[in-house]
Amino acid sequence: ILKKLEYSYTSRELENCFEKLCKARQKLIQPFFKTVEEKIHSFLEEEYEPGKFDEDNITEFITLKGERVRSKSELLISDHLNRYEVPYRYEKPIELQDRHKTVICRPDFTVMNRRTGKIFLHEHLGRMDDEDYVSANMRKLELYEKNGYLLGENLIVTHETSKAPLNVKVLDMYIKTYFI
Repeated sequence: ILKKLEYSYTSRELENCFEKLCKARQKLIQPFFKTVEEKIHSFLEEEYEPGKFDEDNITEFITLKGERVRSKSELLISDHLNRYEVPYRYEKPIELQDRHKTVICRPDFTVMNRRTGKIFLHEHLGRMDDEDYVSANMRKLELYEKNGYLLGENLIVTHETSKAPLNVKVLDMYIKTYFI
């Protein structure tokens, strides 16, 4: 309930309430909510095992942050997030429930809105003209939905095909709408 309450307030509203208190009252209160800066710091400092690359994968797409990603489009997404100074983690594992079992999933990007601290998953579907790829990713999107990750709410999806590459203007709109 407290987490839902936290996201129902606008940017920095809870922090401002605490800041307006006199110093004596501030000493009596242990804030439950972290500031956005504290959330961002914790989010960026959290350690996790990076995703594994197949041994036969010789591609070397390295982001401005020095991370190896799986495609040119993921490189582009990462570098755009960096350009806008949006905190994100690449392939950060999350636990999802699937038929009473815990499944570890690695969304392409876990992104934090730098104004509110809200977490979004950003999946990039890069081979939408490959039927097997589409089927596997539809299953993944269903799993996200069953676990409360909903398109436009806390799940963002970009896509492309071999004939229609990632549109960077659309990517910028997503970043400006959801992450800044």
